[in-house]
Amino acid sequence: MKKNVFMLAVVLIMGLALAGLYSLHNKKVEEKRKIERIEAEDKKEAAKALAAIEEERMGLQKKQAWALALEFKNSAVSKNQNYDEAIKKFEEIAGQYPDSEFSKKAESEIQNLNSAKNAGIKKVLDELKHKADELMDKKEYPKIAELYSNYEGPCSAETADEREKIKENLLSQMPNLVKEQEEQNAEKGKLKEELLDSITAKILAADLPGTIELLEKNPPEDEELKEGFDKLRRCVDEAAGIDAKLLEALADMQGTTITVVIGNKPETLKITNVEDDTGAISGEQTIGKVTVRKKITTKNIPIPEKLRLLNEQISEEAKDLCLLMQAVKGKKWKDAEQYVPQQLIISKLLSSKITAMTGKSKTLPETVQTNEDTEDDEEKTEPAEGMAEDKKEKTEAVPGAIKLSDIILDAKVFKKSKRDEGYLDDRTQSIKLSYSLENKSFDAPLKNYTINVFVIGKDVRAADNCTFLLKENIAANLEPRKKMSGEKKVQTEYDKDNSFRYGFQYYAYLVLLSDGDGKIIKSATSKSSLLKIADKLLKLEDNAGGDVRLQFDIKTGEKIQAPISVRPIMRIMR
Repeated sequence: MKKNVFMLAVVLIMGLALAGLYSLHNKKVEEKRKIERIEAEDKKEAAKALAAIEEERMGLQKKQAWALALEFKNSAVSKNQNYDEAIKKFEEIAGQYPDSEFSKKAESEIQNLNSAKNAGIKKVLDELKHKADELMDKKEYPKIAELYSNYEGPCSAETADEREKIKENLLSQMPNLVKEQEEQNAEKGKLKEELLDSITAKILAADLPGTIELLEKNPPEDEELKEGFDKLRRCVDEAAGIDAKLLEALADMQGTTITVVIGNKPETLKITNVEDDTGAISGEQTIGKVTVRKKITTKNIPIPEKLRLLNEQISEEAKDLCLLMQAVKGKKWKDAEQYVPQQLIISKLLSSKITAMTGKSKTLPETVQTNEDTEDDEEKTEPAEGMAEDKKEKTEAVPGAIKLSDIILDAKVFKKSKRDEGYLDDRTQSIKLSYSLENKSFDAPLKNYTINVFVIGKDVRAADNCTFLLKENIAANLEPRKKMSGEKKVQTEYDKDNSFRYGFQYYAYLVLLSDGDGKIIKSATSKSSLLKIADKLLKLEDNAGGDVRLQFDIKTGEKIQAPISVRPIMRIMR
């Protein structure tokens, strides 16, 4: 019993001990768990703190990047350059912070910058083109290439590729542009010489109104010439207005004695009155005890006396010009030489022309140049299609105001032949004659003239028999510096290589310019021998459309009546 009690006590004690140990274990476990919970919460708080710090750092970085990008943007827009650098900054923001507010804002800014960039590029290229056009007008082609190559202003980087393309294109065109410039300069130089020559001719003819009209109708486009022409115009205006200025001066010079010429006799006259409305000058002469009253005009006052009275009211150039024209009128060429106005654009030309006239009572006639053509042979020497015959021109004197050298008559013929498919000996010849007439005068019109066009065919059966394949008269009226042109076409059939020979083969062309009286002024022809019978050809009628074709002797120009040369019936039916 005691044993059982003991055992029970031991078990009880052990149970209590185990319960204590279990309780102690649970307490330790709970404490451990508490510590772990505290540590976990601490870590969370630490993580939150770190996240907050990182977020704050990232936010600051974004703001700094955005501020930098905005700085680049504002600089690009204000200076109109370096757009690509600003765009790159916003692209970096969009790439680093995708799906963020900054990313969306960056994309919007990129679009705006691209629009501003394109507008800036267009503005710069437009400005460069405007400057290039100005240089183009001045024919300063090398400077245009330098303009695009050396540009360093706004959008210089953005336009670099486009400017290089434009420059290369200009350089490739440079030879043609330079050639064109040289041709234009040559043409301008030619026109300038022709104009100055016409002005000089007017002055040597003492035609000041005509000189003024020429200067008014032909203002120089070149700025370098403008000053010279303006100075010449002022000088001519002064010389032309000398009488009006003299009347004004004489109105205040009553009582003054002047030298006049009345009936080719020099006299002295005391001025008593000047009538402004009529230009009449009243004066008196005292001969012994008798006083004689006379009326004169400025025409009675010699040029030297006019210049003396006006004294300093007229320039030295205008004085010389008046004395020059007086000397030329009297054909006093040596006197004229010393009165050539200096420092005028026509001074050298005037001197050379007056020097050429010194000691000569008349000008030499123009040289007549003609070259005899060789006989055409169709099989050997006929030009191929598109090949023009050489023109020959004869010059003769032109009556009236217009100078012969100002009339340019030109003509040429294109011809080709083809064989008949059925009859290999038969030929069809097509002739096209082109003509042109130009009036190169600056002031004289060409009126009441006629262009006489002849295309002549030779009878293959008779060497000297010819006919008009074409004869036509064209009215020619041209204003100064105008040109007219035209072309005429005709066909002819012939066979010259068979016993059944027929028809007319093209022989030559003749183009004449005749005046209202029928006088030949100029001519252009492929056979200069035709000029000997040109007057007779003008009088021959054209009956090419009738049953009888008008024929004439090519050597004499005399009319020959002969049956029309047609293809024989036997040949047609063969």
